[in-house]
Amino acid sequence: MKKYIIIIIIIPFLILAIACKTKQPMTQQELATASRVQELIDNRQIDITATWAYPLASNVLNQLAVNNGLGAGNSGSRINLLGNGNFLKIHNDSVSAYLPYYGERRMGGGYNSSNGVEFSGIPKSFEITKDKKTDRTEITFSISQDAETYEVFIEFFNTKKVQISVNSVQRTSIRYDGFMDLDAE
Repeated sequence: MKKYIIIIIIIPFLILAIACKTKQPMTQQELATASRVQELIDNRQIDITATWAYPLASNVLNQLAVNNGLGAGNSGSRINLLGNGNFLKIHNDSVSAYLPYYGERRMGGGYNSSNGVEFSGIPKSFEITKDKKTDRTEITFSISQDAETYEVFIEFFNTKKVQISVNSVQRTSIRYDGFMDLDAE
C-alpha cells in the first residue's frame, strides 16, 4: 500500500518536471526581426496592415455569415481582411488609420460619416509601455475624428505580429490581427 501512495505522490512531480521547459533562444533572424520591430516603435515609424477582424458576434453578423454575406470562410466573429487596403500608421506625433468596421453602431453616425474606423491627426493621449517579461510593447492612444472618439490599444510582438483593439462610445468594440511593415521609414 505504501508503494502505491509513494507512486501517486511522485507521478505528479515527474509530470510537472517533464512539462517544465525553458524558453528556446531566438535565432539570428528572429533577433533581427525583434530588433527592427523595436527600432520602428522607438522611432514612431509604424505601418500596420490588418489581416483579420474580430467583431463582437451579434445576431445580425451571424445571419450575414449564414447567408454568405461576409464572404466564404468568414464567420460573424472572424472576417478575413486581405486585399482591402486597410492600414494604421504612426509617424512621429501623427496617427492615421482606415480599418473596415463590422459591428453595430450604438448611435447614428450622421451624414457623410465613415462606415469604417477612420481617423487622422494628433492623438489626445499617447503612451508606449514595454513589458520586459513578455517581450511585448503596447501603445495606447485616444483620438477624435468628427464627432467620434476612438480608444486604440495596440500590442506588438517580436515576430512583427500586431493586435489592435478599437473602442468607441458609438460602436461595439472590434479587434484586429495584423503585421508590421518592417520596411517602413
